[in-house]
Amino acid sequence: VEDGKQVVHGASPVSTLWAAYELIGSWGVGFYLGGDFVPKPDPAVRATLVERSHSPALAVRGNVPWCNFANGPTSWNPQDYRTFLDQMAKQKANFIGFHSYDHEPFAAYFPGENQVRHGHPLMLADSPHGRNWSPKAYGARKGPFGTDLFFDRDSWGTEVGMGEANRVEVMRAQQQLMIDALAYARTELGMKTCMGFEVSGDSADPDKAGAFVARMKHMLDVYPLDYAWIWQVEASSIRHDERKPESEVSEEVRQHFDYLDRSAHDLHETERMLGWLRLAHKTIKEHRPEVTMIVSGWGGEHYLKFSDYYLGLDKLLPKDVVFSALDYIDPLHLDKQPT
Repeated sequence: VEDGKQVVHGASPVSTLWAAYELIGSWGVGFYLGGDFVPKPDPAVRATLVERSHSPALAVRGNVPWCNFANGPTSWNPQDYRTFLDQMAKQKANFIGFHSYDHEPFAAYFPGENQVRHGHPLMLADSPHGRNWSPKAYGARKGPFGTDLFFDRDSWGTEVGMGEANRVEVMRAQQQLMIDALAYARTELGMKTCMGFEVSGDSADPDKAGAFVARMKHMLDVYPLDYAWIWQVEASSIRHDERKPESEVSEEVRQHFDYLDRSAHDLHETERMLGWLRLAHKTIKEHRPEVTMIVSGWGGEHYLKFSDYYLGLDKLLPKDVVFSALDYIDPLHLDKQPT
């Protein structure tokens, strides 16, 4: 306490920021992603000496805001990103990561002038295309139960690129929105940043491999990243409608993934992902070696089982690769667990 003021300090500028939020939280203030809770003022409160130190139980902790939902980055503007990130900092989070589907702009790349691949502009309420995980296109002014009164036009969503006729320019602007957000998280709040996308097709196809490398290099060039995420296409670990004989799989894969339950897994999918992950790691280390590669997918549940591959992948991929997965995203499954 100095002159009636409490002083906090940390081992770094970021940890000092966390110390300040920890102190403020001790006054009964609550920090949430939707905003802060501030208790009623108490004139009797005085600054007192507090001798207390904290260190995080987890070195990396944060959020993965999911796009293609109306309350997620699909509809965010620059201030929405900053508000979300500021609230994360108050919670002492230090990681922000984004997964991008191919119907979103963030992992698209531009092979030529006025050309774009593997991406589309962010959806608006009345966008007629790419409506994964969302209702059919509708005008926001047509909302039921009085919700139409919240909107002054049908096209509701991110303001970035809205009204721009050139699709490529829209996507460049929306990528810049994400670039600025990650730069703010990294430089102003001390967060680790991550961007990634799903890999489809066969890495042994020269055309697909060449397109992947171009896409990866673009992502590494434009985004201020600590991590690059490589995702299995959603649910591919369990979709094996056209299984091929295992004799066509390499001996390396048969040896290291023999533990997999064949009723749930196809070794051809294992070999496909191994090929992409090796190409991704090679590209990252050649282009931006300071970036760490993360493997991710849907796993750990009763039906999406990508993380089952990790025992074998851990033996075949370099030791600097990080493994992660979206686990237990089905609340109905949790309801069925024995008590």
